[in-house]
Amino acid sequence: MVGHTSASASAMPNPGTYYIVNRVLSPAGQKLALTFNGERNTVTVTPLSSFHSQWCIRNYYDGATQSVSPASKSRLEIGMGPGTIRVLPPGAYVWTLRNTPSGATIQDGAVTVFWGLSDANIDQEVAFGDEDERGNQRWILIPV
Repeated sequence: MVGHTSASASAMPNPGTYYIVNRVLSPAGQKLALTFNGERNTVTVTPLSSFHSQWCIRNYYDGATQSVSPASKSRLEIGMGPGTIRVLPPGAYVWTLRNTPSGATIQDGAVTVFWGLSDANIDQEVAFGDEDERGNQRWILIPV
């Protein structure tokens, strides 16, 4: 089940605090959640259980995009690093989050690349790139 949404199946998620979990389970059957590893560090996925797995989603002024920040350091934002997403100082980093029947998609503001995993393994870095068919670019938003 995708978290709080508006009436439409492809609506933006409501602002709030969420666990952002990859739709694909680890080889051991674990739910893998985005994990905050410190400022300027790459976001990875770890088993869902930690405060470092809580993220604040906020609407951006344009009404079409949102920012994503670690709940424990809400002044920071997820932005792009070299091939991966990283937690950076504020910089108006915005993302296009949409709930779909197969899970939420998270794309850059220009809707050209998707957040995803090359493999659904613990400590895997979250990368961005073209859409693929494996489901590793779909996320479940679980309200905290």
